[in-house]
Amino acid sequence: MTQQSGTAAAGETSRRLYVYNGGFLTNARVKRILSLSGYDVSLGKPSPDDLIGVWGQSPTSWRGEAVADRTSAPVLRVEDAFLRSVLPGRDGEPPLGLHLDTRGVHFDPSKPSDLEMFLREDPLDDTALLNRARDAIEAIKHANLRKYNAFDLDLKAPDPGYVLVIDQTDGDASVTASRADRNTFLEMLFVAREEFPAARILIPLPKQFRATAQAITAIQT
Repeated sequence: MTQQSGTAAAGETSRRLYVYNGGFLTNARVKRILSLSGYDVSLGKPSPDDLIGVWGQSPTSWRGEAVADRTSAPVLRVEDAFLRSVLPGRDGEPPLGLHLDTRGVHFDPSKPSDLEMFLREDPLDDTALLNRARDAIEAIKHANLRKYNAFDLDLKAPDPGYVLVIDQTDGDASVTASRADRNTFLEMLFVAREEFPAARILIPLPKQFRATAQAITAIQT
């Protein structure tokens, strides 16, 4: 993917990235990845030639956005990479990679992101790049990699005939950006019951809620 004009890459002169979220400064892994990507994490007031780093659409992103409005410095949105880590960040494990976007975030359908524009406009005719992508896909499949990887490969899948209803943590940025809420989930659940009345309905729980759900099930049984 071609980088946006003026954006430093690894091996070039670092570009100052002004941040207003303490995580950029205290998380050594995040700071190191940004440094290797050509960004010098900084504090202070940026000039229009600098960048402002914000974490996706987190509760603190408004700080950087407000500074960007006052200084005309462009925003670089930082998010966890699609292959993040073994354990979730809630368990204290830092990411193995970062997703950097100069336009938006990939989960916000209201505005395009660098990833969306690349997939929409790039001719995808670079044979070497496509071969690398195919090799990466096969490596991910072979290693059974996910965004988080603390799962049991020997755990058997449920018997066929079930309906999977996807859920997400309440208040997650991807939910709010998609203009979804609890009623959206309840509507999906209703449709699943209506269309497949005889099937089991499975709802995958985020890791942090599994112990609670198991305890409730134990009490009920």
